[in-house]
Amino acid sequence: MDLNCSQIITSGDYYDYIAAYTPYLYNMLSYTPGVCVNNIDNQWLVINYEGDGSIGVSTSGYIEIPKLFTLTDTSSIDASGITQVHNQPVLNLLGRGVLIGFIDTGIDYLNPIFQYARGLSKIDAIWDQTIQSPDSNPSDNPYKYGTVYTNSQINDAIAASLAGDDPYAIVPSKDDNGHGTFIAGIAAGGADKSAGFTGAAPDASIAMVKLKPAKQYLRDFFLINDEAVAFQENDIMTGMQFLKDTANAKGKPLVICIGLGSSSGPHNGGTPLAAYANDLARQAGIGVVCSMGNEGNARHHFSGIKPAFEDYATVELSVSDNEKGFVLELWADRPEMFSISIVSPTGELIPRIPARRTEQSSVIDFVFEQTRLYIDYQNVESLSGNQLIFMRFIKPTGGIWKINVHGLSGLSGEFDMWLPVTAFLTGDVHFVRPSPDTTLTQPATAFSVISVGAYDHLTGGIYIANGRGPTSDGRLKPDIVAPGVNVYGPSADGGYTYMTGTSVAAAHVAGAAALIFAWDIRSKPATYLSSTNLKTTLVRGARRAATRSYPNNEWGYGILDLYNSFEQTRLQ
Repeated sequence: MDLNCSQIITSGDYYDYIAAYTPYLYNMLSYTPGVCVNNIDNQWLVINYEGDGSIGVSTSGYIEIPKLFTLTDTSSIDASGITQVHNQPVLNLLGRGVLIGFIDTGIDYLNPIFQYARGLSKIDAIWDQTIQSPDSNPSDNPYKYGTVYTNSQINDAIAASLAGDDPYAIVPSKDDNGHGTFIAGIAAGGADKSAGFTGAAPDASIAMVKLKPAKQYLRDFFLINDEAVAFQENDIMTGMQFLKDTANAKGKPLVICIGLGSSSGPHNGGTPLAAYANDLARQAGIGVVCSMGNEGNARHHFSGIKPAFEDYATVELSVSDNEKGFVLELWADRPEMFSISIVSPTGELIPRIPARRTEQSSVIDFVFEQTRLYIDYQNVESLSGNQLIFMRFIKPTGGIWKINVHGLSGLSGEFDMWLPVTAFLTGDVHFVRPSPDTTLTQPATAFSVISVGAYDHLTGGIYIANGRGPTSDGRLKPDIVAPGVNVYGPSADGGYTYMTGTSVAAAHVAGAAALIFAWDIRSKPATYLSSTNLKTTLVRGARRAATRSYPNNEWGYGILDLYNSFEQTRLQ
């Protein structure tokens, strides 16, 4: 049976592949039976093809395999200097004319905080990737899967609800998790006086991408915890494409808020998602805001140096007895190059595996243990240019694993290793001597995006799990911090709840960025700011404690204070 693209893209029997765009490759694949291809902004192609049951870094490449991401979970508005901007008579900025886009778990479009007066929705569009249109290639959906719901359809659904009819018969999209509703509410929710709540940009319009869950073959490859929420890199990239297209169609500046994160990659911006986010962030009229992730105290990063006069550096990894499996990435500091040997908790030695010129994969079955270990070398990873050693531990024995890192070039001897984000692990896996720095998640590693950490606006302290900079190539991150601990916001059941995480902090900054865009719109002529302009405005006004040195790897340039940012602009 011939499948259409919607069926191919969403089928677990078909694999997804990210490739650099070339006209030849796109044209050839567009006419290949059983293959679907989506051109993302003439930079990247997402290719969907029938899987053969095998996948590996050595055979498929590293950047080509979509990485998996998870969620990085109004006194806070006051603390951010946003309420003063709302109330200042001359500024009186509420975000009108600006679109804030979210790539998340969906939105409760029936919540009144997402409506203007008379029940008209603030939501310009919802692209629900989990609901497949009966039409295989609907004319209003160039992304070939999922269903796009327009503002008019959402208004009809709200009207049906008010009349006592079923709104989901018109727009069946729901937020079953609540994360997307909360984040959208913090950034762009309207005022609810009875609940004492208002969002940062209450008059801004909204576009929401509800991501489809990651395919099982990728969850199996990355050994993801069965209970973990996981989304695919290519779906996030296509979601960003949708948000850009929606803003262009509406003629509005766009702020993209990404409250997702992954520890995969070299942590220097060298992944397809980070590269695409970086490109959008440089464009006029687009701001990209990313959360730093919640891995700061997880002990999942190791920064090492192979001593010049020793054969190797030893990295110790503690693994709990109940861990079903995990991946581990070693990234060399370019042009450095390494090979590894391994000692299991029972003392079994796997001798040094040489780094040959050709890409290679090794499969190791331990004699006295049930552990199987896959090791892939990419001596020159295609996007970052760094060497990658990619390890997959299946049924690892509990205890201390020793990974001996042998240097080959005699240069700096520097390398980094990262474990997956905490949510992806079944048990407790951590480095015995970890480094708390460079624990930010991607795509916050991208140069031009606004990377946001979290602090507690009630106590003034940093969020303990806050991902830290710098990037692996030494760039400062975060750019700024915002409230992200026990923040009050909307839940998916129509009520209110509290949430903690750097995604909450990113939502505050996304709303603040929308207010700067709204101010720019009122200027004659508008200057069409980019993320670089927004970032500079925000960090100039950030509050800085006299007892700290700035910028730093925890606080960046300081605490979000939008009113002070406008004060600094006035003084220039």
